[in-house]
Amino acid sequence: MIRWALQGLAKGWAVKYPVCAHTPVALSKGRGAALFRRKLGHMWLKGGDMNRRILGLLTMFGLCGLMVSMCPSSTSAEAVNIGTHQVTRYSVTSEAPGRDEPIAFGEIAVGPADGVRFEVVSTQREMSLSRSEAQAVHELLGTMLAMSSPSDTPQTPAGPQTDAVGSPTRDTPPPDDKPRVHDTPDTAGKPDKNPFLGMNLADVTYYSRAWVFTDLMFQSDAWRKGGSGHIFKTGYAPPGQYICTWSGNGSIRFGGDAEANPTGSNSAQVTISTGERGIDMSTVGQVSDVSLIRIEHETRISPFQPEFLDRLAPFKVIRFMDWANTNNSEHQRWAGRARKGQVTQARGGGVAIEYMIALSNELGADPWFCIPHKADDEYIRRHAELVRDRLHPDAKVYIEYSNEVWNTQFKQHGYIRQLSGGDTYSDEFFDAWSERCRRTFAIWAQVFGDDANRRLVRVAAVHLQNPWVAQKLLPRLQGEFDAVAPSAYFGITRKQGKRLTPATTADDILGLCEQNIRQDNRGWYDRHGQIARDWSSKLGRPIHLISYEAGQHLSANGDDNLPYYDALIRAQSHPRMYGLYLLNMRLLEQAGGNLFTAFNDVSKPGKFGSWGHIEYQTQPIEDAPKYNALIDYPSIRNQYDGTMRWTRVLRWRRSF
Repeated sequence: MIRWALQGLAKGWAVKYPVCAHTPVALSKGRGAALFRRKLGHMWLKGGDMNRRILGLLTMFGLCGLMVSMCPSSTSAEAVNIGTHQVTRYSVTSEAPGRDEPIAFGEIAVGPADGVRFEVVSTQREMSLSRSEAQAVHELLGTMLAMSSPSDTPQTPAGPQTDAVGSPTRDTPPPDDKPRVHDTPDTAGKPDKNPFLGMNLADVTYYSRAWVFTDLMFQSDAWRKGGSGHIFKTGYAPPGQYICTWSGNGSIRFGGDAEANPTGSNSAQVTISTGERGIDMSTVGQVSDVSLIRIEHETRISPFQPEFLDRLAPFKVIRFMDWANTNNSEHQRWAGRARKGQVTQARGGGVAIEYMIALSNELGADPWFCIPHKADDEYIRRHAELVRDRLHPDAKVYIEYSNEVWNTQFKQHGYIRQLSGGDTYSDEFFDAWSERCRRTFAIWAQVFGDDANRRLVRVAAVHLQNPWVAQKLLPRLQGEFDAVAPSAYFGITRKQGKRLTPATTADDILGLCEQNIRQDNRGWYDRHGQIARDWSSKLGRPIHLISYEAGQHLSANGDDNLPYYDALIRAQSHPRMYGLYLLNMRLLEQAGGNLFTAFNDVSKPGKFGSWGHIEYQTQPIEDAPKYNALIDYPSIRNQYDGTMRWTRVLRWRRSF
């Protein structure tokens, strides 16, 4: 016999449905059970408040869906109010020996009456479940989905729609969606960008999993090795039918996940599938001006893939550090910069500044530029003039001198040390670093003139774990900065890593991360928040606390033979990661932080780090807990209590 416990706390239940007031309720396959199912079925179909319907559904599932289970299970539920939301909290418990904790638990939230949203957040414990237990958990969500299918829900009224975080949803741009250069962005139908959210873009390479450019050739390594080239070498190429055109008397052969049929002497129709090989190309004879564009995008004016734009739509600030190949950059003169018209944007020189501006315009985002550490005055001035003349006038512009100058592994650190003639972190080192910052900021301010105070954000990027760096650098900037920017990473320490073994689980690693967030990160954020407040008082104007990079920092540092390497990778999609992101963002914001700039958008997990918040461009959002936490945070920041978890199997949201 299967026994279910249902605890109904919603107002009015005991009066209208007296049977619900008795807990626990033991039921079997008898007449009473059938009567109870009909009673609760009537409740679901005829309505009442949403919590009654949800609790009724849970009970119906318990009676109808698990009668065949070989292992006794029970569920409990209670209705509570959190702000303007009514929330039903439930759990599924197995009565199998040794099951002391629920095998699954979660919440079903119903929003205000004027904008009802239905959200299920459910978590399955990291344990081995029996087939019947797993079936109980999965059928619970499956039954909810079936009972709330679109045909059973009211039609959404015309006008702007809302997503799960309460922002207008963005429609897929039409083929002729234009980049807004020299103009304000067209934000109609796009999500309101939350000013707390920023994103670093991964570098553009031929092995990237980001679908950046409409013309795939911009992400190729053509033609480096005797007329051969590759695109999306690690797989996950954008599938579909493409038109390839070129100039010259030669021809192009395709391989890997691409098959070509010639359509003329200088053109071919190419079929690309999503496989593991990517796109291989080779040339015979003279070939130039190659283009490879999806047939449906032939008339598209935007240089960017719509899928790429959609995943960046929620973010207010876009940081172009890796697009500019800032670390170890050799850029010094304007004539040597990356050009818009070059064969590919996937080489060591980085992406052309024109594309950074075009992307910011199309997204309606604020760009964050990292100026190469060797850049001369002309380079800095011409860069600023290009941005002033082409970026939409409502945008703020974040300016940072290089990236992580404090970090001894980068050439920019060695460059400043050489300029200073002093040792690392000597007074002379900080003098030289601050002078380069002030020089860069001053040129940008001259170019922007009267708009400089309104539009420029001069970023003093410092070291999270060492607030002393900020204390040494900031006084030397002589008040010429607007934001203090440490990172906002969390992870495990080297000492903790040395104690891990092959038996270490992803949950073990994330447990250490949570400990470090609550103890170390909280203190670092508070310390830098106080530094920002102190400088606000000294200068008589706001000095903001922002992060230049943020998120998890679990890396094998190139060693995939670490005994716990597999656990590091599994941690990226573990249910607990979602809650750790929320906790980390909340602590930064409580310290006074007002920008969380995640690192980075799209990349594959691996031995050099698992930086991507999505692993490939079209990864389903329900499979990406890190990205999901970013876009969820603005709507749940005030209710979050530090315990939320997430699972890709048992997470579902829909507006109706």
